[in-house]
Amino acid sequence: MSLIRNFSPGPAKIPQPVHQRIRAALHEDFGTLPLLEISHRSPAFINIIDESRYLLRQLLNIPSSYRILFLPSGATLQYAMVPLNLTADTEQSLDYLDSGHWSQRAQRQAKAYGQVHVVARLSADRPWRLPPTSQWDFCEHAAYCHCVDNETLLGFELPVGLVQSPSPLVADMTSNFLSRPFDVDRYGLVYASAQKNIGIAGLSIVIVDKCLLGTARAETPEVLNYAIQADAHSCFNTPPIFACYTVLQMLRWIDEQGGVASMHRNSVARAESLYQCIDQSSIYSNEVAVDYRSRMNVHFRIRPAELENVFLEQAEAEGFVGLRGHRAVGGLRASMYNAMDGDDVHALIDFMMHFEKHTG
Repeated sequence: MSLIRNFSPGPAKIPQPVHQRIRAALHEDFGTLPLLEISHRSPAFINIIDESRYLLRQLLNIPSSYRILFLPSGATLQYAMVPLNLTADTEQSLDYLDSGHWSQRAQRQAKAYGQVHVVARLSADRPWRLPPTSQWDFCEHAAYCHCVDNETLLGFELPVGLVQSPSPLVADMTSNFLSRPFDVDRYGLVYASAQKNIGIAGLSIVIVDKCLLGTARAETPEVLNYAIQADAHSCFNTPPIFACYTVLQMLRWIDEQGGVASMHRNSVARAESLYQCIDQSSIYSNEVAVDYRSRMNVHFRIRPAELENVFLEQAEAEGFVGLRGHRAVGGLRASMYNAMDGDDVHALIDFMMHFEKHTG
């Protein structure tokens, strides 16, 4: 086995040029200290954060009326931070779109802080889909409406512009952030942890409309208060410096590749090729309605199911790793984030066709 091809759902693949830059940076001086020892108060780190903010604004056309925060921990922490910062009390209604596992995790957290109301729910029957938007039920005075833009477990992605909420729209974009263009000003708040499309674990990016700052509840810890973090330029407490540096290198790489438009074209091409292989197969199947199929996480099954473990064993022997589906849903899953090479996907397709020919 000479080549490892990483299809893990996260932490995910980092492009080779970014690996090389990070390795080189470990031997450089950032002022007077190496990267792993610099202070978050140092000019070197301030430059890292400032350039990252600048690149994000350019890549996503983020209006000046939004603040960009770099916060410790993953997106799961945002499931609590969002209601703590955007609601007045536990009697306030909170709209949640239920499109799968991570949507449900967010709802469970939010129930401690408000009255969760499900706007629409994923179908129980396959292929998985949401009901027509005409049947969605929004609360008239909800504090916000929360959605997960891409559900990694089932490979379920919301079409751009689908959610038209009367209250501020909040989106978890962890698994498709910077993979397709979107209008930031349609959202009150967007958040994404870094370890799938833009870096390594330990850091989340929050893009928040300034008008939503300063309304956190009294019991909100200072470190979890968006306004306090914004005023401190994301340095109220020591941020994960190495993770921030990796994000900067990923943002530079995305910019060099042609920006978000290029990431989108590549993601569509990868996904279309893999779904075509699955749809034309006699043993592979996908259970998501076509309009909701994810570009980032392709979930599939093999008939008969006993072949799935055989497939995984042979795939790993050939260098394909991270293809086992989440324990909550089983099956198989190929995750193809921004750093994924088209050659890796075509190699996987060749392996799948070979497996079907000789096993199916």
